[in-house]
Amino acid sequence: MIDLRLMLTSMTALAAALTLAACGGEPTEDPEASPYAGGEPEAAEPEAAAPAGGADEDGDALHPLDLAARNTCAAGDEGFAAELPSGAAFASRGPDARVHAAWNVDGRTHQAIIYTPSLEQDLRMAFDRAVADFMRRNLAAGVDRTGITGADRHRDGRFCVVQTEAEAIEALQAAVRDAEAALAEPAE
Repeated sequence: MIDLRLMLTSMTALAAALTLAACGGEPTEDPEASPYAGGEPEAAEPEAAAPAGGADEDGDALHPLDLAARNTCAAGDEGFAAELPSGAAFASRGPDARVHAAWNVDGRTHQAIIYTPSLEQDLRMAFDRAVADFMRRNLAAGVDRTGITGADRHRDGRFCVVQTEAEAIEALQAAVRDAEAALAEPAE
């Protein structure tokens, strides 16, 4: 939904800019300050090649769990649990209403893709809450998540998170097992 205040603010700013342009007022900024104010754009420095698979779009090196989140997300629907480091769990949610969940704990891996609309409403709400809690854990501003949580926004719109905290992993495992058990039951 469009925020009405944002739209009104944008329209007011546009009207003010058009009024100023129509009146032919002198610019108040230094024209050298911005290419948008008529100045020359700064010369761009050539970019160095980013390391393969280990840098984000800005060229900064990714933390290992952020990289694990990116690689697990990019693995697709088959074998994505194999991308997880030992002692970690993964969840992703995207616009297709599917939750990818996996873990690699105690030498055992498990992965599941749960289409949330296929769950009964009460279970779906509990499952969605558990996945959301898993995904937002340690991602609050100011929390040092190094070595605990990794996150990545995938190109297809999915948000992907890797966690290493036992408490977070256990809650995700329980939610996935409950959902899988409910989906395995024959319909009445």
